[in-house]
Amino acid sequence: MGAGHLLQHSKKGISSRPLAEALGITQKSAWYLAHRIRTSWQVAPAPLPGTVEADETYIGGRERNQHHDKKGTKPKMPVVDAKSRETGSGDGYRCASGHEAAIHAWVSRHVSAGARLFTDQSPVYRGAPVAEHRTINHQRKQYVDGEVWTNGVESHWALMKRGYHGTYHWWVVKHMQRVRSLRKGRGSATLWLG
Repeated sequence: MGAGHLLQHSKKGISSRPLAEALGITQKSAWYLAHRIRTSWQVAPAPLPGTVEADETYIGGRERNQHHDKKGTKPKMPVVDAKSRETGSGDGYRCASGHEAAIHAWVSRHVSAGARLFTDQSPVYRGAPVAEHRTINHQRKQYVDGEVWTNGVESHWALMKRGYHGTYHWWVVKHMQRVRSLRKGRGSATLWLG
């Protein structure tokens, strides 16, 4: 099997060590090759049209696992994701911060101004630059309200966190921007770090 096939068809991603073993090359060469292949897959994202689900999460280790003199020094990385229901496309991106201004800047770059945005009730989305913004209340165990839900985009977080904990175990902040998912149609996705 080729490297591209292994990278594209490993649901939770594949790290450089098993890729090196499968290809019979060094780990360093596999890491370099994987990054070159993933870079070739990148396309400039167009603003997502139609009905868009958006959500944010934070990636990083547990503070209780940090050494006592390191606690509180490495905050978790805020990551925002959006998915268009019509096209099934979307991507997760690391944000500079989880504050409202950063989230609004991200929404204005990645979501069409005429889109309908569905989110949870996080205050960071209030006043987002979109035509319509509707929310659901997860704190009251409300997960669907008619056509308003964020289950599609939340499934990306489940996949991404399984890849983070089970495949990569950790990644450097500077490479966090390379985390993407290859969505195949409206359904499954493959996580890749590239």
